[in-house]
Amino acid sequence: MKISTYIIFLNLLILTGCSLFRLDASNYPEAELPPGTIKLKDNFYFDRTEITNHHWCEYLYWTSKVYGEESEEYSSALPYPKTWLKYDPSYSALDTFYLRHPSYRDYPVVGLTYEQVSDFAKWRSDRVFEYLLIREEVIEFHKTYNIDTFFTIEKYFSGQYMNYQPDSRFMYYPSYSIPSESDYLFVDSVQDSVNEQIDRFPLKKNPNWSPIWCKETFEPLNIQSGGKLEPTTHVFQKGNRKYRIINHLNGNVREFTSTPNLYFGLSFVDSCSQPRNKLEYDTTGANTYTGFRNVCTFRKWNSD
Repeated sequence: MKISTYIIFLNLLILTGCSLFRLDASNYPEAELPPGTIKLKDNFYFDRTEITNHHWCEYLYWTSKVYGEESEEYSSALPYPKTWLKYDPSYSALDTFYLRHPSYRDYPVVGLTYEQVSDFAKWRSDRVFEYLLIREEVIEFHKTYNIDTFFTIEKYFSGQYMNYQPDSRFMYYPSYSIPSESDYLFVDSVQDSVNEQIDRFPLKKNPNWSPIWCKETFEPLNIQSGGKLEPTTHVFQKGNRKYRIINHLNGNVREFTSTPNLYFGLSFVDSCSQPRNKLEYDTTGANTYTGFRNVCTFRKWNSD
């Protein structure tokens, strides 16, 4: 695999927002914007959108190449296979098409567990830091990788990755994680001021605001009747003909928080009358109306 192919493979998830020029290492990490995020305060970077089906397929592809498609690691990364059937039998066809069909590539990935989204955040941290070190010529790009040779942050800083010793210029690494309850409430409090620069009608100034779909507006249609409504939609929203900076924080799908079984925001199964910054405990497991995004901070490696 050539490095150009590797860059294409990681394009949306890993490289969106990455500088393609060399950094002055003396400015790192202040000069680095973690891919896919927006900086909202010092060392606090928040995903602009929910993680998409395309992002998850990149994760599955990498996992299959390292561990194999018959491995426990690969099978445990797959979304629950009957998510849509469990929700409504008339949507059962989406269990086949939703994750991998091009029409849904930029829709939020669903059908996941807390453990799966936690594993993804760790994988994403490894891949972003790996790319950064390759770009800055700290480590070499290797066109093949397997279970014994793939890069992790822990391997690198402990000197166990290809015998590289940590570069003292890059002792901070990007750490992606599931946002906490307080993270979501903070972002909700500032999103209108962030989005207002491109959106003439930010949410708090729109008295008619509601999620894309909610209980009062979304009624699933039987496929036999000649059509169906899509419960979820594209992760980017347009305001004033431009994409919003922070998208679908309160609608489309609700989102995992760092507290297991606690979710933020609204989805198509919630009432339009509920507060847009709703927090809810739910133990029903993987489903069609829950997605996620990440928050990123730079952390200094500590070997202790």
